This record gives sequence, C-alpha cells and structure tokens, in this order.
Amino acid sequence: MTHPPNLTVGGINPVPKWSVFNNLKARLPKTLRSWNELAHLLVDEDIQTDVAMELREKKLDNRYLSSGLFYGDRFNIDVRKIKLIPYYEFRKDNPSSKESTTMIAMYKGKPVEVGPRARLSTYREKSYSTLYDLHTARVDDVSIALHRLSSILDSLDMKEPFRNQNIVFGPGKGVGVYEAPRGTLVHIVELGEEGRTLYSRIVVPTMFNIPVMEESIKGLSVEAAEAVVRLYDPCIPCTTHVARLRR
Repeated sequence: MTHPPNLTVGGINPVPKWSVFNNLKARLPKTLRSWNELAHLLVDEDIQTDVAMELREKKLDNRYLSSGLFYGDRFNIDVRKIKLIPYYEFRKDNPSSKESTTMIAMYKGKPVEVGPRARLSTYREKSYSTLYDLHTARVDDVSIALHRLSSILDSLDMKEPFRNQNIVFGPGKGVGVYEAPRGTLVHIVELGEEGRTLYSRIVVPTMFNIPVMEESIKGLSVEAAEAVVRLYDPCIPCTTHVARLRR
C-alpha cells in the first residue's frame, strides 16, 4: 500500500491489532507461493502477445534515478539538482502543450527514469535494454518486496512503541525521499513557529517519467504505445486513453 491511512508524524496511529498482525503473517507464505506461480506466467514467452514481442525489439537507453531499493534515502540523491518546469515550457514546439498544467521534473538538467528498473539497475546491478524490461523489472520488484515484507514481519516486535512520544513542533526545513512503487518520491517542507507549514513541495515519480514515456513510445504501434504508458504506471487520470489523431 502506498497510501496507508494510519501513518502520522512520528510513526503509526492507531497501532495494528495483534490479530491483524498474526493473520497477515500466517497468510504470507501462501501469498508468496501464489505470486511465484503468477510471476512465472507473467514472463512466459509462450503465451505472450504481439505487443510483448514488439516491446522486446525496442531498445531503450535511459538515465536512471533511484534513492534506494526499498525505503529511499535522501542522501543518495542531490535534491538541489531536481528542477521543475511547466510542461508547456518543456514542449515549446507543441502548441497544444499550453493547455497542460503538468509539471516536469528533471535531474541535473536531464530527463531520468524512476521506478523498478531504476532501482534494480542501481542497487541490484540488473541490466535492462528494451521496453519489455519495464515489465520484467516490475515483476522482479514485487518479488523482492514480498520477501522483504516477510523479513520485516519476522523481526517486528509488537511490544515496542509504534510512534515517537516526544515530538516537538517548531521551525525548520526538511526533505523526505521515499521509493514508491512508481519511483522516487520527494517531499520538501518548511515549518514556521509552532510547526505550521509555510512551504510544501511534492515531486512525484510521474513528473520524472512523463518525458521518458513520450520518448519511449516513438515509432511504436498504437497498441504497444498504450502498453508502455501503462507499464510506467503514471499517476494521471485513469480515464486517459490513447487517441488516434492520424495514421
């Protein structure tokens, strides 16, 4: 879950019940077995479509950005090198871009791909070269996350506090970097006296991936281009679809 409802400043509230914890721990082995069976089918070449074959043939060489394999680490990237620009400035050659309110995130002045492929390439030394690897990296990412969850449940002590009780609200600035399933997520916050928010900026993974997606779909069939966008899993309205403008 990327939007858990019980996260608060300093930890988790309310604390999960023992019954919920034990139920999750008991069900996880079966979940892992089911996932392993599904993962095999997801990459089985014998049952894949023509779109999958087209994606296998399209070479791709993107720059990657990732702050960690699991939680993220703000010290692994230089947040000062992230620059946000309006989409219409990024696509000045396209008059239609003026209607967009989207922001684009660049790192060190260049477009970068964030997400599973970036994480595994950076921290697991995986090698990816085609658009189809967007799919295999997502499968690998889920497998690693499930095994990590198993390790966390084994080491978790339900008797320990789940929230820091000595929270002091005051002025200051902070940066939080987290590796969401979609990719690197950045929060930049400034607090005033009494800990009230003066400034907040969120850089979401899709801001990085939009220019990468646009470049990736060039030369593809409409069906394959739509598949690529879905593989990047952008946080744009779910009602967005591919439209045929011209042959």
